[in-house]
Amino acid sequence: MLEVDVHGAQRAQGRPALQYEFNPLRFCVVSLYVGLRYAELTLCDARGRPISENVQFHPGWDVQRIIDESVGRIIDLRVAHAVAHLPLYMGVVVHGTVDSNTGTVDSPGMGWRLVPLVELLAERIEAVITVHDASRAAALAESREGMAIGVRRAVVLNFGPEITATHIVDGVPDVGSAGLAGRIGRARIWSQDQLRYIDDIAGSVAYKNRYVELSGQSIEWATEVTERAAAGDRDAEEALELSFESFARASMWLITITNPERLILTGSAGGFLERWRTRIRTRIMELVDPALFDGIRIDFTDLGRQAWLRGGVHAVLDHQRTRELLDQERAANPRILATQPEN
Repeated sequence: MLEVDVHGAQRAQGRPALQYEFNPLRFCVVSLYVGLRYAELTLCDARGRPISENVQFHPGWDVQRIIDESVGRIIDLRVAHAVAHLPLYMGVVVHGTVDSNTGTVDSPGMGWRLVPLVELLAERIEAVITVHDASRAAALAESREGMAIGVRRAVVLNFGPEITATHIVDGVPDVGSAGLAGRIGRARIWSQDQLRYIDDIAGSVAYKNRYVELSGQSIEWATEVTERAAAGDRDAEEALELSFESFARASMWLITITNPERLILTGSAGGFLERWRTRIRTRIMELVDPALFDGIRIDFTDLGRQAWLRGGVHAVLDHQRTRELLDQERAANPRILATQPEN
C-alpha cells in the first residue's frame, strides 16, 4: 500500500512529503483505558484504525484483577481477529499521575500508589507497553482526530476525576519539564472559607459528592449526576453549577496565558447538554478581556470519553515510530548512537 507522509509539510515546515510502502498489519495496537467506573479495550491496526468492536468491562480497582481480565480479553480479541501472530504495541490510559519513564502510576481515586503497571503487565503479555494519563491522552486524540486537527495552537481542557489542560503547538503536546504542566485541578483557590484544590471543587468526584449532600440520595458514579441533571433533576443540576463556574474560570486563565486559536473542552464535557455548553461559553466570554478573545474559538469535544481510549492508540503509535526511527539511526550510525537509550 502506497502512502504519503505529509507531517510538517502542510505549512511548508519540516521535511518534504515522502512516499513509502506501509503495511497496516505489520503489527497491531491495543489501547486499554482503566477508569474509575469501567475499563475499555480497542484493537487497532498499525495505522490506529479499529479492527474490532470496543470491549467494555468492569474489573473494579484491584490491580491484579484488572491485569488478569485485560490480558485475557486482549488474547481473545487477537485470536478472534487473526492477529495473534503480529507484534503487539499496547497503550494504557489511567486517571492520575503517570511516570512514563518507569511505567508507574499514582491514582488516588483507585487507591493506587506507585503501582508499576507496565512491569506487571509485561509479566503477563508479550508487548511493547506504554502508560499515559487520561488528560494527556485526550489532548493527543483531539489533536489527531478531534477538534484540534489542523489547529496550530490549541489548549485542550480535560474534565474527569482530575482537571488538566494541555497546550498543543503544531500537533505536539507541551507537558512541561517534568510532565506536570497544566494541572489546573491541583491549583488551590479560596472556597468555603478555606484554600481548596480545584479538583476537590469541580472534579467529577466533587460534584457526585455534592449531589449526595443536596439530594440525600446515594449514587455510585459521577456520570449519574449528569444523567439525572439532563433528565430534569434540580439537585443534580445545582451540583454541576459550581463546577461550571470553575471550568469557566480555568478557561479564562488558560486563554489569557496561552492565547490559543482554539480552546477544546474534552473528556466528560462531551456529555454536557447544549444549554450547559452555552452557559459555560457565555461565562468564559464574560471573564476574558475582549481584547484577548479576538480570533479564539471554544469547542466541545465530539469524542467525549472516547478521547481517553483513542489517545492511548495515538500515544503508543508515537512511541513505536520513535523506536523505529531510533533503530534506523543506530543502524546507520552504530558508533555514535551505541549508548543512546530507547526511552
